[in-house]
Amino acid sequence: MVNMFTNLTAQEREMIAVATQRVIDANPNAPGSDILRAQMMMIEGRFAEAEAMLHSVAESEDRSLRATAYSFLGLMYVEMGKYDQARQAYEMAESQNVASVRAITSQADVCWSEGDIERAEALYKRALDVTEEYDPFGVPSAAHGYAQCLVKRGHKEEAVAMLEQLIRRFPNESRLHEVLDYLRQS
Repeated sequence: MVNMFTNLTAQEREMIAVATQRVIDANPNAPGSDILRAQMMMIEGRFAEAEAMLHSVAESEDRSLRATAYSFLGLMYVEMGKYDQARQAYEMAESQNVASVRAITSQADVCWSEGDIERAEALYKRALDVTEEYDPFGVPSAAHGYAQCLVKRGHKEEAVAMLEQLIRRFPNESRLHEVLDYLRQS
């Protein structure tokens, strides 16, 4: 798994830092500014401080902010190899927004990383089942994960059929086409 926080080059860190600081400076008290600050702390490797800030945001009144804070906590825990805590954080994120494709997909990713293919498959399928609108992150990620699970269990034809069905719903989503093409060629 690629560590998105610590595998950045110095130049990438600087670009992210400058862009994030500009957003924060434009409106330092805006909802979500603490999430941006926590993201910067994670990039700088200050995980304990980021964790404390995200937990603070997770106690806010705004469900959307709580869900985002829990999602970032989950991501941070995955990066740290704390899969149980990541799963709990993603479950909390999902509880803030029942149809959160991203939170469900992230839980599935943790299960896949731990080798729990059965649980990962169920979560990827659930993520695809709850989405009625196109989510540019969630649908392709959940579809790819679900296809991986099906293929791993020897159900390649089912994976192809599922992708074909999603492509009918989202014909312009190139990532779905890429996964389908790969499956057909393998």
